[in-house]
Amino acid sequence: MAVNNDEQARAEALFSGQYDLDLGYSGLTGPALAKARGSSDLTSRLDNPYTQLLLFAALPRSVKPLDNAHCRKAVLYAADRENMRTAAGGVLSGDIAPHMLPPSISGSESSYDPYEALKNDGTNATKAEEELKACGKPNGFTTTIAVRNNRPTDIAVAQSLQSSLRKVGIDTEIDQIDGARYSETMGAPQVVKKKGYGIVIYRWGADFPTGQSFLQPVADSRFITSTGNVNVAEVDDPTIDHLFDTAIAEQDPEKAGSDYAQINRRIADSAAYLPILFQKSVLWRGSHLTNVYTSDPWQGAYDYVSLGVSK
Repeated sequence: MAVNNDEQARAEALFSGQYDLDLGYSGLTGPALAKARGSSDLTSRLDNPYTQLLLFAALPRSVKPLDNAHCRKAVLYAADRENMRTAAGGVLSGDIAPHMLPPSISGSESSYDPYEALKNDGTNATKAEEELKACGKPNGFTTTIAVRNNRPTDIAVAQSLQSSLRKVGIDTEIDQIDGARYSETMGAPQVVKKKGYGIVIYRWGADFPTGQSFLQPVADSRFITSTGNVNVAEVDDPTIDHLFDTAIAEQDPEKAGSDYAQINRRIADSAAYLPILFQKSVLWRGSHLTNVYTSDPWQGAYDYVSLGVSK
């Protein structure tokens, strides 16, 4: 066993056979990923599981003109999902997310694509312009995109979004916020409003792979707090709140899944969030490992209990 805080150095040690598994990483990135993809031998031992994390943008209702649903919908239609995925690292970084509920969670509907995210690169300038007219901003508007300053991938995604929004007249400034204080800043609705953060790049993963664990913190109005707030979009819909109560009390998993599907659809109708990617990681396993499985409850990581090692 070795301890090394240099991610790329750890990857090189894996490739060279110094050890077979990295217990402390979330996947290959940068030069190590490029090297693995460029070698047929290394590529054969790559795995690309879902992480159960969602990359998305919250559109806080307290920030004008995003208090208007049509202005929010303009953002969703104008966003170029394919370009954002490229900015995030390409096809291995995840699947384009047409809604907020990852595919392995009960209630997720693979065919549900309310903003045509899976068509035409996920962008529809004509509908975006129609929504801008409907919200009284036919020439577009200005707002600020908030993003962590310590995640280059997120910054690249924000820049990609900025570029696609500009095409329909939505001009944005990107504010790179200290990553160590990002959750603290975005978790304070009054700060978000004061700073004018109309678009907030965010990642979310549930503690448990259920609709309740994944959706309730980001969509139940009773979870909105003055500090530590995760419902960054400030979704405030009594119908959604009631559906959560119904789903949580339901003993039949299929019926509960139906409730979460309704919640997911209602969130989409509100355009409170711009889903971007159902994220995946790129894991690499040494040639001596046996009985290798990835595990959804562990965000796509290898199931260490099942692993074996051949001589």
